[in-house]
Amino acid sequence: MTTKDLPTEENGPEAVAKPAIITDPPDPIQPWLTVQAPTAPKVGIPTTVVVTAHPGTNYTWKNNSWQPVSFTPSYSSTELSIGWQNSSDQYLTAITDYPGGGGSYPQTFTRAVDYTISAVATTSNGVQYHASGVTFHVSPIGPPDFTITSPANGGNLSLGPNGTPVTVQLSSGAGQLYPFSVAIDYDGARTVGQYNGTSYSSTITLRSTPVGPRTISVKCTDTNNQSTTKSVTLNGTDSAPPTVTLGAYQADVKVTSFPYFFVLTGTTPGASSGVTGVTYDVPGVASGPATDTSPGHDWSQWQIEVPLLTSSTSGYNFSVTATDTRGTTSTKTGNVNVHL
Repeated sequence: MTTKDLPTEENGPEAVAKPAIITDPPDPIQPWLTVQAPTAPKVGIPTTVVVTAHPGTNYTWKNNSWQPVSFTPSYSSTELSIGWQNSSDQYLTAITDYPGGGGSYPQTFTRAVDYTISAVATTSNGVQYHASGVTFHVSPIGPPDFTITSPANGGNLSLGPNGTPVTVQLSSGAGQLYPFSVAIDYDGARTVGQYNGTSYSSTITLRSTPVGPRTISVKCTDTNNQSTTKSVTLNGTDSAPPTVTLGAYQADVKVTSFPYFFVLTGTTPGASSGVTGVTYDVPGVASGPATDTSPGHDWSQWQIEVPLLTSSTSGYNFSVTATDTRGTTSTKTGNVNVHL
């Protein structure tokens, strides 16, 4: 220890010198930096990284004791580096803040990985103070969350003969990791697009057949390859009349005797367009239902057989009519001339 004689106190006629003892000052604490990682950060959600520049402590003799005083260095800049591990592109960003001395730095992280943050603060006379790297994990925000706002699930869809356009609309709220890739599956086809947030719309065309349940499936995938799939099912109804096709037949027939049995075959789309029956009419001769000859008994194939008893100078007119589930009909006509 070091001693020093101080002025004596006069305590009466006999003065006694009482030296004060001054110890060595405590070791100074150099200025330092700390980095505070964000709390429970998630991908795509704005957050904050905090760098604190601590002033450090020195000591001065005052009032017979060592008193702490702040170093308070004058900083010219603070550099903050944020990077992710195991990546050739090491740094997400490098921020230089003037005049420096730490602060709060807003960040939005784009990857669900481990990040490392380090910082260095430089004083006006070139002295640098470093903050050790802090590693933290950014969690994915979760798979995409969206709503199919249109078409409504369970709604009816009138199917036209050339297909029916349907607008698929999506909505979602804040806090999503956009963009999403969007895949819409329907009728064995797929339409793709990119959803950049808030709302999304795409028009698809459903085939005219079959009637009945028709499912539209929507899959949204974010940049972390997380995906969500939702679907709606529509009830397809037939808005077009059924079609009926006549098979080939001999329009002029020479016979040796009567009756002549006129046989005609043909087709319809069958159950795929809701056909419920086929009828025929030969005016003045006969009318009634055709015979269903289709393997599935859906009127996709049919046949009629009409006995013609005499010759006709103008031939025999005939018609074949198909009827569907809505009561809509379609008719084909023809003529056959039968004579001796």
